[in-house]
Amino acid sequence: MSTRILRDASGADVTLPDPPRRIVSLIPCITEILFALGLDEAVAGVTRY
Repeated sequence: MSTRILRDASGADVTLPDPPRRIVSLIPCITEILFALGLDEAVAGVTRY
C-alpha cells in the first residue's frame, strides 16, 4: 500500500490510501484516448455530452 497525496484545483491536499484504479472521464476525446491506451477496463464513468 502506497499513500499518495495530491493537490486538487482548489489547493486542498487529498490523501489517497491506495493507487487509483478507476477513471471517470468528463471529456469525450480523453475517453477515446483512454480506450486507445487499453484502459477501458478502468473507465468507471463518462459524460453524456
